Amino acid sequence: MPDKVAPAEKQVLGPVKTIKDNNEAVKLKKELGLLDGVAIIVGIIVGAGIFVSPKGVLKNSGSVGQALIVWIFSGVLSLIGALCYAELAGGRVINLGNFERSSQSSSEGKKPTDASDLEENRNPWAKPHSRSGIVPPLPKEDAPRAHGTMIPKSGGDYAYISDAFGPLPAFLYLWVALFILVPTGNAITALTFAQYILQPVWHGCIPPYAAVRLLAAVITCLLTAINCYNVKWATRVQDIFTGTKIFALIIIMVAGLWWLCMGHTENFHHPMDGTNTQPGYIALAVYSGLFSYSGWNYLNFVTEELKDPYKNLPKAICISLPLVTVIYVLANIAYFVVLTQDEILASNAVAVTFGDKLLGVMSWIMPLFVACSTFGALNGAIFASSRLFFVGARNGHLPSAIALINLRNLTPMPSLIFLCIITLALLIIEDVYVLINYVSFVEALFTTLSVSGLLWLRYKSPDRERPIKVSILLPIIFFVICAFLVTFPCYVSPWEVGVGVIIILSGIPMYWIFIQWKKKPKWVIRSSLKKKEYHEFEKSLNVLQNYAALKGLVDDDIDFLANVIMNTGLGATKLVPLVKCLVPVYKVPEHTVKSILSWCLSSINELPITLSTVIIQWIIGILDYQLIDEKVINIYYNVFFYWMLKKERLERHIARLIHVLTKPEDISRRNVTRLLALHKKYSKPQKHIIVLLSLFKSYKPELVPEKVLYINTKSAWSPIPEILQVMLQDAQTRFENQQVQDSNLNSFNWDKFMTKKTESYSTVPLIPSIGYFQIGSSIFKEKKTKPIFDVSSTEELGRLHLDIELPCNAVSLLANTAGFHLLTFADFQYQSRFSYNLYNTLIRAFMLENEKFSAEEINKLLDMTIEFSRYMQQDILIVNRFLDEYLYYNTGEYQSKLLTLLQWTTSMSINDLQEKILVHIQNMFYESNLSTKCEIIKMLKMLITNLFVSQGFEDCCHKTPAPFLGQNAMNNFEEAIPILTKISEDLITSGLNMYLYDILFLSEALSFYEEICTLENRSAILSFTLAPPAVIYACLITKHCAILSRICKLLLRYYDRSSKLKNRKTRKLLKKEIHTTLVYAKDIVAALWYNTHSKESSNVLQNILMNVMTNLEYCNTDRFLNIDNHYAFLPYKCVLNETGLNISTKEDTMSVALYYCPIISEFLNVFKNQR
Repeated sequence: MPDKVAPAEKQVLGPVKTIKDNNEAVKLKKELGLLDGVAIIVGIIVGAGIFVSPKGVLKNSGSVGQALIVWIFSGVLSLIGALCYAELAGGRVINLGNFERSSQSSSEGKKPTDASDLEENRNPWAKPHSRSGIVPPLPKEDAPRAHGTMIPKSGGDYAYISDAFGPLPAFLYLWVALFILVPTGNAITALTFAQYILQPVWHGCIPPYAAVRLLAAVITCLLTAINCYNVKWATRVQDIFTGTKIFALIIIMVAGLWWLCMGHTENFHHPMDGTNTQPGYIALAVYSGLFSYSGWNYLNFVTEELKDPYKNLPKAICISLPLVTVIYVLANIAYFVVLTQDEILASNAVAVTFGDKLLGVMSWIMPLFVACSTFGALNGAIFASSRLFFVGARNGHLPSAIALINLRNLTPMPSLIFLCIITLALLIIEDVYVLINYVSFVEALFTTLSVSGLLWLRYKSPDRERPIKVSILLPIIFFVICAFLVTFPCYVSPWEVGVGVIIILSGIPMYWIFIQWKKKPKWVIRSSLKKKEYHEFEKSLNVLQNYAALKGLVDDDIDFLANVIMNTGLGATKLVPLVKCLVPVYKVPEHTVKSILSWCLSSINELPITLSTVIIQWIIGILDYQLIDEKVINIYYNVFFYWMLKKERLERHIARLIHVLTKPEDISRRNVTRLLALHKKYSKPQKHIIVLLSLFKSYKPELVPEKVLYINTKSAWSPIPEILQVMLQDAQTRFENQQVQDSNLNSFNWDKFMTKKTESYSTVPLIPSIGYFQIGSSIFKEKKTKPIFDVSSTEELGRLHLDIELPCNAVSLLANTAGFHLLTFADFQYQSRFSYNLYNTLIRAFMLENEKFSAEEINKLLDMTIEFSRYMQQDILIVNRFLDEYLYYNTGEYQSKLLTLLQWTTSMSINDLQEKILVHIQNMFYESNLSTKCEIIKMLKMLITNLFVSQGFEDCCHKTPAPFLGQNAMNNFEEAIPILTKISEDLITSGLNMYLYDILFLSEALSFYEEICTLENRSAILSFTLAPPAVIYACLITKHCAILSRICKLLLRYYDRSSKLKNRKTRKLLKKEIHTTLVYAKDIVAALWYNTHSKESSNVLQNILMNVMTNLEYCNTDRFLNIDNHYAFLPYKCVLNETGLNISTKEDTMSVALYYCPIISEFLNVFKNQR
């Protein structure tokens, strides 16, 4: 089962995702339709009875003819009873005393009390004490339609007897149903299933007693689990197996009809011979027949879950009972046609005997179909009868735990488990026929009481509204027959009747002691005080858990709860569930986590293990769901490691926390040694220690030389409690939703430019807030237009887009994303006005009145202009004009943001771009520092990327004018790319020469060519841009292995692209680039592997000055860049040689590269054979 019920800490279950509204009642959902109702009735009725009871009916009837009459009579009687029960289900009376008074007061102008108020007054569990996992239900029915309106409720006979005769008779029914009626019927069905499923295995023999009982117990537990998990699963099982059992009976009927058509009528020559006319035996025969029809009232147990019960309940009855009666009669005719009376009476499995005699080699299907039949019957009985105990507990006649509902699945899980336990206890009874007679008498007695209640209510309350009402003759006939069935068996089976009466009467003292007796002795009261106190604590805890699961706790509440946990001295039983309530609305306060961790780690020797465990699990949970910054927990890393070594019972939980927190810098030889020593203490490998060693070795292999077994990480850790996991996951969801909501609110914040002004700046803002002005009377204003302030969501923006009145100053729409949208799709005149206003604003801010505005305002203006271009994925022509004018002066201010704006200059012609923009960029590059040079290279990379996105890819090419001002894309795109890459190459080469191959600039240059390669590979244009020699050979002589790996990867991509050029014309056009790629690759391979980079055939040192080469004449320059001596590999060799490995040759270093730098190894393997 997915959840556990009521553990020691009173743990509650499941998430609260099924509750959609804070005021919505927690109750069983209406998920059963008409087909489900028919399937429940047919599926429960057609079960063990039709395959066991034919023997009992025939034995007590004495003849075939009377047996068939009993079967028909039992079906008609069940139909009458079901219709009477339908009236009771639709006309169940509630305590109307308070309602009558409220009705009188309502006539005086006061608001009448609704049905939920009545239910709360009567039901001590009506208020929702918990919303976590399993919660007390809150019955909440529709308000009464009129005075005396009756309400459909679940519970069947229990509910009807309670309304008619009061709580004592209802409790007595619940008492016998709890220990006799329901579990006995389920036990019989489970035993029948086991016997039939095992019959083919022990063909011709009786299956072993233990095997039958064990299989019956297993199937009972399995179906209980399905019903606990999901109502729809249970009904789906019911529908499938109902069809299966009907199919099995059809096989019996068809086979019997075929046998009859063959002329075998000898068993019907004297159908009434041997008829037993004694009333007692007739009653016992009817008992056996009614047992096969038992279940006709089970749909009444689940009335609350039935959709439109006033219509579907009688329809389901009228469809299912006649159908079952016809099937039963025809099946029994088939039995009697094929089998003699002696064969039926001698058989323990009539259907199997029938199959053996008639079906031949296919006889094995009969036990299988019978098993499927009883499987479905048991499932329906468990589903329906568990609601009886649920209703009884809800009304205070059983322990309150049975009235709880699993909040995730909305199923009465405790009631189902309780029923399963009682059924398992009754599986030890062997004589199934004693059980049938015993159950039938008790059930008939209370059925008589229920129908007499209907007659009593007809007499007592004749004017009440009854949505379902049957003829008075039906309940009278049913009452008379039931009275006969209850009375006459007393002298035939006095022992079974007597025991049944005794058990019924034994419920009276139980009712008086536990329910009715209010003034108990003082010693009883004193002994229950502690239980009462805990019960009060549990009620408050349920409320807290409910609130924490549904909404989460604010910071002050979490602080208060943490203070209670740390300072009140409560026991572990109370503290453990309190820790599970530490669920935030969004994130846990850092100081609270520090306080709890400091308290726990400093008192870990005194705290109970269960409390320490749940605190660690809570910490793991808030880390997994990102409800706390990992840095806050990482402060305690060494303390956690220490206690992991000292506290064996907490070892596994702390190890998981260490696994989450560990970073490479946390791993030391001391920690590895301590962990290895801990591992040696155990005789068997411990998964959690092996996982930690594997993690340590992945970070620092030199510190963990031992061979570590591979273990799936997830298998090493026990999951945190499901309720805690679900609640923290909900908190994470709330946090993410809040972030999205904040983002949406920011997108519709129209006061974004309202900033505080100081005395040194003008009081007139650079960008005014949204505003309107009106000329003339408002009478002539269009009524359908809406001010922009009415738009606060994406839905409203879409709905009111055409009706929004745009502000006077169009630049003010730069306030947020909604304004971007309105500007992008405004009419041409408004967009032109915006462009004019924006240009004047930029000129004022940067050139004419710069001293009047703060840096904050100017930065905000640039940020929003950048965001507007990013939103439209295009440039703004007027901004390009401003950049041309402003960059000429290049004051050095706001360079980073201006470079970001330049990324979007995608609609200018390449000539304008060169003359008006790139010339200034080149001047800026030569005058700037290293970081600005890197930003310029990054800007050029993004500019080329944006050009490719807008025109270079077929799937996203802009084929129509842009919505803003109808701008067209660059018309000579294919000519622009080589020009841009050439300018970029010149700047990159210049920068590498300026800064002597600085690693930051080199990395940015390499990123540029990696991105260009990606774009060209995807694009359809004929372009093959290679990195210049300055970049290639600078990466070769770098000291950083990552840079060397990247250049090898880039050359592999160049080579892969050239290999895929199949068109001969294309290869000819790109012949130079293909050749240059191979030259680069051969030079690097020569340097790294063949020690020939200083020869004339290599270009690596070709441009080195002669005096420098002369100074190196006594050195073996060929080996400087060999993989065995390369700066990038020396750190690896040094560390690994210290561990005892002897890495002395280039082949050894190649093995190291294969493990740590696989790209370099792949590069050498590809190109060293092409030399």
